[in-house]
Amino acid sequence: MDSSKSIKLELIHFREHSEKGYKLASQKYSEIRDTLREEEKKITETNRKQNELLLIKNSSIIDEQMKALALLKTRVESIGKDIIALHAQQKEFSIVIYGRTMVGKSTLMETLTHGDGKSIGKGAQRTTLDVRSYYWNGLKIIDVPGVCSFESEEDDKIAFEAAKSADLVLFLMTDDAPQAGEAKALAQIRKLGKPVLGIINVKTVFDLNKRKLSIRDLQRKLADTNRLDDICAQFKDFAVKFNQEWQTIPFVYTHLNAAFQSQPERGNDLEVYQISNFPQVEQFILEKVCNDGKFLRVKTFIDSISVPMENIIAAIYTRAGNTLKESGIWRDKQAQFDKWRSEFIESTKKRILRLNNDFKAIIDNEIDKFVETHYEDKDATTDWQRRIELLDFPQKYNAFLQELADECNRKRKSLSGELMTELNYAFSNRMNLNSMSVDEITDYKTGVQIGSAILSVPLFFLGPVGIVTAIALNVGASLFKDKQERIREAKEKMIADLTVPSQKMIDEMQANVVKVINETIIKGDLNKFSDSLRDMARMLARLGSIQTKLALVLGRKFNDLNIDLLANAIEYSQHDYVEETPEEIEEPAEESNSFSSFFGSAKKVISRAEKNKNNLFGFISKKVSKVKLDNVREAVNFSIHANVLTGVKYLTSGIKFIARVPGEEFLVVSDSFEVDSEKLSSILGNKFVYLPILQPEKSEAVEKILGCSFYAVKFPLSNYESTTVIVPKGKVTDTNLKLAQQIAEVPIVRE
Repeated sequence: MDSSKSIKLELIHFREHSEKGYKLASQKYSEIRDTLREEEKKITETNRKQNELLLIKNSSIIDEQMKALALLKTRVESIGKDIIALHAQQKEFSIVIYGRTMVGKSTLMETLTHGDGKSIGKGAQRTTLDVRSYYWNGLKIIDVPGVCSFESEEDDKIAFEAAKSADLVLFLMTDDAPQAGEAKALAQIRKLGKPVLGIINVKTVFDLNKRKLSIRDLQRKLADTNRLDDICAQFKDFAVKFNQEWQTIPFVYTHLNAAFQSQPERGNDLEVYQISNFPQVEQFILEKVCNDGKFLRVKTFIDSISVPMENIIAAIYTRAGNTLKESGIWRDKQAQFDKWRSEFIESTKKRILRLNNDFKAIIDNEIDKFVETHYEDKDATTDWQRRIELLDFPQKYNAFLQELADECNRKRKSLSGELMTELNYAFSNRMNLNSMSVDEITDYKTGVQIGSAILSVPLFFLGPVGIVTAIALNVGASLFKDKQERIREAKEKMIADLTVPSQKMIDEMQANVVKVINETIIKGDLNKFSDSLRDMARMLARLGSIQTKLALVLGRKFNDLNIDLLANAIEYSQHDYVEETPEEIEEPAEESNSFSSFFGSAKKVISRAEKNKNNLFGFISKKVSKVKLDNVREAVNFSIHANVLTGVKYLTSGIKFIARVPGEEFLVVSDSFEVDSEKLSSILGNKFVYLPILQPEKSEAVEKILGCSFYAVKFPLSNYESTTVIVPKGKVTDTNLKLAQQIAEVPIVRE
């Protein structure tokens, strides 16, 4: 069937398929909005719990999360606006002409539409400065500013925005050396998931006034297909740089200026027009629209939501991975601090015992010296009290406590500095560092405050009451003993009477010191600091878990869209056009407007016309002219699609995992999935990959996609819950990481 006639039949159905795509996109958009509302509630609840944590209640983390969520909601609202805008133009199939400045975009437009040539630039002149639309064969053709020029920043933006809503992109380039800027522009278009047809405009001067010479040069240029194929191959090799696959992009070669000059409105030279190869360009475009147009209408709507959603999901997983990674840094610092705390406590116990023994030794020494000079004193108690006060044990204990407090303070300060250094190093390329300032969980003045508190703690002293009385009694009762013996006994008695209360004093001071250390330094300082590190790690883990769950929920909706897209692609890939006309059509016995009376006639040719629904529809509508056109369409659609959709349903139901990075790869993991991957790659505008795994498990699929083994790291949310990230053990491309992440449904972070 002639493509220009066939396109008119196809255009009739485009609105129907636009509505199908609109319903799919709108439904997922509504679900995504509801998901974001639930996410906002969860973050608000996390904020409430955070405010219960005294030491970190001033953290900016939740504020950052709320700002990120607000930005996400704005992006999603933008998707909704795009869907509405597409719905408003659902009757139209739009094609954007894309390429760098001065490759012939306006000439292509003028030639397609048989224009007057006013938009065609002269020499180095930039002609197209904004978006212009024309119609050709019922198709909306959009000419956009050229990309990659010296003044291209604004032009690139205008062109890209126009391409976002297009159903098909004509990528135009010339036959000189492929340029990296052109490749980058195509990569951006492919990331939108857009199907692309390539056109190479051969560069050679053509002048109808020098017809014979110009035709010879033109034929020679277009006949050199090896050179043109090499240019295409060189250009397609750029795809590797962008993790894309361009081998399925078809290219056609033409000379646009020759075609324009030879049209009836100007030279009216049919031979030149044929030599220019422009009829093949027209056929090239029309066949693509006829074969895939209905699918592309659905795909445009699906991609209006799925393409930005893939970017959003990848960004959320990245943020979740960074959040959990940061949680791990805080957790590691807590473990490091807790280890030091245990060592500090054990060391402090030994130091206290050693200090206590030293003080007791000092007491014993002082008692010996005191007894030597005071065993005959009548009022030794007052002198001993002054001697004990001069030893200043309370001050020595407080100095010891202050030393401990300063040591704790130095450790906290050192560890906090290490923490910030590690966070800054780990996230040096990240704009939005989740972590708060460490000053928010620690106060370096705390140690001094502890010391001051210790100085004010009363350390009780129980002095040696009744020493003189004891000595006097002993001396009076022992007149019969010699003097030396009485002195020795008096000294021993005095030593015993002084030692007991003095040792008791030291023990009570030690007990008081231990109490201060336990309650003020360990519980009030070290444990509090450790708890703050733990709470921060858990709060970050909780936020990372919330982010992961959000990405997971959005990812499953994204997968639903991908399955819908794949099902439609498989369905439409079955509808090849054939030239044979179906036969053996039985006309109904009587006039009828009903579906049932016509169905019996229609289904007899289904097996022979399974690949030719539109030809069948046209043929039957002529044969059975009295049956309403809608009923004919209904019968054909029902009969042919029933078999196709049953097969599609069977295929898609066997899919174990599905993942997609628009413009780069569409991946299906299944134990059995027999499809034409090359054909699907062409219709999807994505490299289609089928990964066969017998009874596939998620971990096996993830490992195969990553291309290396991996290990999982768990981050505790509480004593009973945890969340997980995956860390590959080898190098992984960005594309494979995103694909594996969609299947794993957890963040994947590089070491």
